[in-house]
Amino acid sequence: MRLERWFRKIKILRIRRIENLARNIDLISRNRASYASDYIVQLKREQEANRQYLTSNLLCNEQGESFSLQDLADRLFQILLFAALS
Repeated sequence: MRLERWFRKIKILRIRRIENLARNIDLISRNRASYASDYIVQLKREQEANRQYLTSNLLCNEQGESFSLQDLADRLFQILLFAALS
């Protein structure tokens, strides 16, 4: 779980850096978008659309078991995380 926490911290730092740069070049202003740049808003929309897609699509195996793509992605992430920590 330590590696997952580091990924999360790196992601947060990346988003903060992008937002700081957007403020510095006046892409974010009090009159226009005081809380988030267009980039971050679009990123959040895409992430939500991806999550909905993965959740709504199912795969079935030979035994007739059904799994959502989101469940499979979560399992794969855990396997890769475990492998990275080993």
